[in-house]
Amino acid sequence: MDKIRFTKVWYRPERKPKGMLLAFCDVGTLTLANGSLNFKGRGFEINYHTIDEVLYDGADGDWINYWVYVRSGDNIACFADGGWLGLRGHIANGTKKIFESILPQINNSVQTQDSFRK
Repeated sequence: MDKIRFTKVWYRPERKPKGMLLAFCDVGTLTLANGSLNFKGRGFEINYHTIDEVLYDGADGDWINYWVYVRSGDNIACFADGGWLGLRGHIANGTKKIFESILPQINNSVQTQDSFRK
């Protein structure tokens, strides 16, 4: 499978940390390949060798943007298209494109939303 790369991707943890003013914690490049996910930002690097679940939904503390929640084991990271100051996620459906690109990378055929944001 070819690598799929998204630039200017926003990252945040599942729950917004107290005192976080922006909608995101870092900006970087998200790469998908062979069922794995890599995010390389200015301050964070995330490597998921397997992707168990994915969800496209609003985020805690962000009333404007939809986010892609990705779960690998007990770890959950959230991503959104941050291009055009975040507007590309809305105008060009950039965040939804990230979600749709991650779906085929999931390791199991069962996709539930029950484990997210309990």
